[in-house]
Amino acid sequence: MLNRRNTKPLHRTRLAKTFQPTVPSFTATAAIVAGKVRVTVPSQYVINGVPSFTCQGVTPTAVTAVSSTTFDLTYAVTPVTTNTFIIDANDPGIRFPNGGYIAPATVTL
Repeated sequence: MLNRRNTKPLHRTRLAKTFQPTVPSFTATAAIVAGKVRVTVPSQYVINGVPSFTCQGVTPTAVTAVSSTTFDLTYAVTPVTTNTFIIDANDPGIRFPNGGYIAPATVTL
């Protein structure tokens, strides 16, 4: 006859209940290039739709990948140098391969 070993359950209270790895947020810079807002990030990115970064309260209508670290946002109105460009926190439109987001920021173009 086989006997069951007497084992104690694990003390799960010592472990974090919702462990999520910390992923750094990357800072971005923005500038006006040929009537569009060009955003430059320090690492490669993944586009998943149009990000909702506002320029004077207007959301972009299209996004175009320029290189592996820059992309252009097209707006219905032409942005000018005195406009305020707002990068929202945790926008699902732009992500990084490691799961990070672009850090929130407010930039005067």
